[in-house]
Amino acid sequence: MPDSRIDWGQLVSEMAALEVAESDDEADDESSEADEDSEAVSPFAAFRRPGGLPINVPRARPTNYGQNVRGQSQGVVQTPQGPASIQLPGRFPTVEEFKKTVEAIQKDVKNNSDGIKQLAELQRRDALRLADLVVKSERRLKRQMKRTQIISIAAAAVLPFVGRLIDQKLNP
Repeated sequence: MPDSRIDWGQLVSEMAALEVAESDDEADDESSEADEDSEAVSPFAAFRRPGGLPINVPRARPTNYGQNVRGQSQGVVQTPQGPASIQLPGRFPTVEEFKKTVEAIQKDVKNNSDGIKQLAELQRRDALRLADLVVKSERRLKRQMKRTQIISIAAAAVLPFVGRLIDQKLNP
């Protein structure tokens, strides 16, 4: 009858050698992320804002820029013979009204531009955080796959011995 005893010390040392050989390229990653497997990470954790509040960026509110423009339907011009009054075919904005309207438009464009810059920066930071999470997840998955392979190899090595022991106990 063959010897069905398992040399556990040899099996463990072979498994450790296999794990070291497979993870040489990730030795730095293993040491810096040893505790990460134990903490549960939500896949949406990177996208939560502090307090769950919406992002507040400067932006212009929709407005009708010409609503306060009353305009003039007549005007006075200086001619060589003196001032002359003219009737215009409709109401036209004055230079002062036009300048105020342009200033309001420029202010809103600046607010929108500042908001776009803030959103672009936020998007860049979120993309970097997401990329970091993807890399960490890939590393964890790779380590878990290696561990699963090692356990499978160990189980395959032990299974015949366990099967023989069970047969011996059931069929004395």
